[in-house]
Amino acid sequence: MRVGTYIALGFGETMKNTNLIFWAANSSENGHFSTYFSRGHSMPLECPDVLSCYKNSVEPVYEDSDFVDFITSRPLDCEIEDSFVIKTDQITPMISAWNPKNSNMSFHGIDRE
Repeated sequence: MRVGTYIALGFGETMKNTNLIFWAANSSENGHFSTYFSRGHSMPLECPDVLSCYKNSVEPVYEDSDFVDFITSRPLDCEIEDSFVIKTDQITPMISAWNPKNSNMSFHGIDRE
């Protein structure tokens, strides 16, 4: 990911009532990873309880790079009440959001660029 950008992946068909995983590349040595719940056209709510499901690391692609690599993993079912289960016997709908110019999360509400 390029420094100064973010991407979020949602497990649902729309951004309404969807669990999100969020990566932000703040600098070549610092990235932010978190979990959110999106309610639609408002700022998503952070979900710290679900964060324990994930293993995440971030590192520069190479020295003095403007890109970072995020490596994230989680079990298909992390057995936390608010976590979604990734089923292997059906297609999991996914949605994405990103901002190529800013690493701060934005939404389709009042702060949209």
